[in-house]
Amino acid sequence: MEHTFKTFGTMLDCSRNAVMTAESVKRWVDLTAKLGCNTLHLYMEDTYEVDGQPYFGHLRGRYSKAELKQIDAYAAAHGMQVIPCIQTLAHVNALFHWPVYREIRDAADILLTGDERTYALVDGMFRTLRECLRTNIVNIGMDEADLLGLGKYLTLHGYRDRFSILMEHLRRVSEMAKKYGFELLMWGDMFFRLAGGDYFTNFNQNPELGEIPEEVRQLVPENIHLVYWDYFSRDRQSYERNIDAHNAIKSGSWFAGGLWTWAGFAPHNTFSIATMREAMKACHAKGVENVVMTMWGDNGAECSKFAVLPALFTVSQMAQDIDDVETIHANFEREFVIPFEDFRALDLIGTQNDSAEAIYNPEKYLLYCDPFMGQFDNRVKSGDAAGYADCAARLSRYESHAEYGYLFRSLRALCAFLSVKADLGIRTRAAYLSGDKKAAKALCTDYDAALERLDAFYAAYEQQWMRENKPQGFDVVDLRIGGQRQRLLHCRDRLLAYAEGQLDRIEELEEPVLDCCCEEKADGQATRAIFWHEIASANVI
Repeated sequence: MEHTFKTFGTMLDCSRNAVMTAESVKRWVDLTAKLGCNTLHLYMEDTYEVDGQPYFGHLRGRYSKAELKQIDAYAAAHGMQVIPCIQTLAHVNALFHWPVYREIRDAADILLTGDERTYALVDGMFRTLRECLRTNIVNIGMDEADLLGLGKYLTLHGYRDRFSILMEHLRRVSEMAKKYGFELLMWGDMFFRLAGGDYFTNFNQNPELGEIPEEVRQLVPENIHLVYWDYFSRDRQSYERNIDAHNAIKSGSWFAGGLWTWAGFAPHNTFSIATMREAMKACHAKGVENVVMTMWGDNGAECSKFAVLPALFTVSQMAQDIDDVETIHANFEREFVIPFEDFRALDLIGTQNDSAEAIYNPEKYLLYCDPFMGQFDNRVKSGDAAGYADCAARLSRYESHAEYGYLFRSLRALCAFLSVKADLGIRTRAAYLSGDKKAAKALCTDYDAALERLDAFYAAYEQQWMRENKPQGFDVVDLRIGGQRQRLLHCRDRLLAYAEGQLDRIEELEEPVLDCCCEEKADGQATRAIFWHEIASANVI
């Protein structure tokens, strides 16, 4: 398939617990090469081997140098360039788990700039990449470093202009990269954050900020191009303004859009298509030559990257100037022998998960929320549980599919669990507050059903994970689902004790139900809650 861009490809997040096996990456290369992709970006914060750094990615399923070479050779044989996306400033929080790296921590997840130990580490990163990969392009990250210069750096050097700190670090890293023959990409947001505090609204609400001073342009090293990333906008003009703003700093900016795999267990093909459709129009209009579709894995990488196949295929068709929806759907079914809308059932169609307007992820927060605490009760509508039951029936149709049946099995099992769990806390609180001990006792059978279905989901999801990813990282899934299982057992036992007169009261059920987003009136509208520790409890984790 021919596309209209110089480079067009995908980015796999290998840093949020799920590191794809080399065999899974090869499977991904087979798929995306067939769709016309000629690049594969691997996002690796600390999940690759660096000589002399035994704790770099330790216990995280990091790629060995042999694995990187194997992946690179396989991709090259399919006409695909592997581009590493690493981090040389922020987003290395996993690194600071180990005391050996805490001396080069500025603040939060940010490396200490200006420290020679930091640059020795970065040099080792480049050395590994040069040894293992054919590419001459490396994405050095440097995004979302909001606390740059405000931690240990501040203690050592006092307050300094933070843009100056960024540029000094960028120049140092770029010089190191030149030694290895690398051209660099850099996520573009920090230029705008340090100029005005926000990435996405500065240039949309204040177009005059697009006038970038010449002295700023001159500071950008010659071997660096910016990557404009945007996973939210559904407005073509917004994309075009931001492309112009990035090009005003350095011409030839790349664009990174999102195929949403990072809000929970289910994909968001509908929203991804809505955003990428406008982004692709803007990229064509503005002459963008390099496009990447990112698939992040925030907070546990629960969603399979293969689950966004409808969005991936749609954007790949757009890259070939095919934009007619019926044509795209027909081509999809011809290619994958599953109707487009049937595959998109993984979006959990018929539930509040499925939206073209925003990202909602009730399948995650309703899985992990506490049945007694009621933190998300205001975000459940009447009929939500039945919607998950219908969704489970719809997903069951393709459980036996040879290539993708395992995706349908795991999400079908999750929906079966949510058909009981979604409103379990609401029903529990209603029975308790009404003093209906008979109803409370009857609900204990629903807790038993929820436990049984949770076990079934765990079994299906474990198979999905082990089919695609290295086992490291699944320990977190064990902790989370295991914690939910134990909490369901504990709540059931206390509810039964109350119903049988062994317990006078259940104090959690007497707490007022306040909205998790602190809104006055939620009316059952779904929300987005990404972080497990904020979902599972209001207490300290």
